[in-house]
Amino acid sequence: MRKITKLFINIKTEQDWLARQKGWKLVKTNGVRYIFEECSCEYNYEYIYFDKSKKELEGIRNQIIDRDIEFVCHSSSWALFRKNAAKGEIHVYADNYIKYKILMKKYNTYMALGACYLCLGSSQTAVASTVNGYFRLSSILFYLCSFLFFMTSYCFKKYSLEYDDGSYAGRMKKEKRGK
Repeated sequence: MRKITKLFINIKTEQDWLARQKGWKLVKTNGVRYIFEECSCEYNYEYIYFDKSKKELEGIRNQIIDRDIEFVCHSSSWALFRKNAAKGEIHVYADNYIKYKILMKKYNTYMALGACYLCLGSSQTAVASTVNGYFRLSSILFYLCSFLFFMTSYCFKKYSLEYDDGSYAGRMKKEKRGK
């Protein structure tokens, strides 16, 4: 067994780092602490985002057509899968468009939440100027929350663009018009 503590900001970088751990396979991670077992194979890894629901995670696992893909673990809203590198590239979703759509849905949700909290912060600032200073603290907290939502949405957008071949945004617009 080998335990490593490491923090990644970019998921693609983390997946590449995991693939470079030759002679070791990942057994478990919480996103910061990685536990490896010694093995003779090399693996490719892929993270998949899901909505923290065990039912959705099971749905993702049941949709996997390639039986060489193994589920490793999940932490928070991310599930980690691996595939023996000798058996080819790993693609949990056969179509990257599906992954792109899921991530863009999260992006839009977090952008909307960020905008709501920004509006709440503005209203608290207005109330604080007329009533008393207690509302100043709440407005600062709302602004902080909106900043965090905007930063999270940026991460979703950046991650989704890694799977875009340049045509996905147009494809999503056509699908919305067709509904």
